[in-house]
Amino acid sequence: MLARNGGEAFIALFMPAERRRILELAELLRQAVRALAIEHAASPAAGVTLSIGVSVLVPAPGLHADALVRAADLAL
Repeated sequence: MLARNGGEAFIALFMPAERRRILELAELLRQAVRALAIEHAASPAAGVTLSIGVSVLVPAPGLHADALVRAADLAL
């Protein structure tokens, strides 16, 4: 599932998946966006890029989705 999370942020949710596979998918996404070579109006030299934070959460009583998002934010 892919969803917008704020102005310029997106969340990609993979269930279930191993951390290794999620890291591989994140790298494929980064490479795909870079290959598009999309210009960025505020930074034409750099173009559009991705900053990716990966987190894995095993569901348990008392855990909420925001914990997963905070962990991914910290991993950026």
